[in-house]
Amino acid sequence: MVAGWYTVLLPAMSGWIALLELDGVLIGQWMISRPILVGPLMGLLCGKPALGLSLGILFELFTLDKSPVGSVMPLNGTVAAGTGVLLSAGPDVVPLALAFPAGLLLSAGHRRLESRLREYRSIYSLRAFQDIDRDGRVNWEGLLLPSLGRQVLMTGVFVYASVFVFGPLLSYAWGEAPVFLRRALEFGLRASAGIGLASLICSLGRKI
Repeated sequence: MVAGWYTVLLPAMSGWIALLELDGVLIGQWMISRPILVGPLMGLLCGKPALGLSLGILFELFTLDKSPVGSVMPLNGTVAAGTGVLLSAGPDVVPLALAFPAGLLLSAGHRRLESRLREYRSIYSLRAFQDIDRDGRVNWEGLLLPSLGRQVLMTGVFVYASVFVFGPLLSYAWGEAPVFLRRALEFGLRASAGIGLASLICSLGRKI
């Protein structure tokens, strides 16, 4: 079971998350990358649909009012939901109370990597102008495929490495943590839905 998880299931689901994540900014924007969809999908693939739905709703509440417009890079809800579900549904069984904040923190880490990748992608703008000067047209295949490929590779490797490294560590840490800390995290999980909903209402209220 554990060997199959790390060699087959986790790589496959990391790849799926990386492909879905493209929908957030780079391709389509059909909203299929939202946590409310990614969470249940990953949960279903792991055989734990209720777990995926629960985390998907929580991550959706915390990321719904933030849009990746221009240079603004909010927390990546796709990565947060994907890693959170995989941590909790994997063989190491990280409790929801710990998988939820871990997903948020890992999403912040992904944001830093994506910021670097965006800086690197600026060279494609220069190449587009060079194509126009040379041929009168942009070689979109030569620009888009490498750009999208790097994004998918970076996200897929990040998700896999995060679950591979932090799954066992967080599971062990939970077992060794003092009771008061576990109870505090469980209380935070119960309160997070209300906190996320209140924050979303306040944010949307300012925009009306």
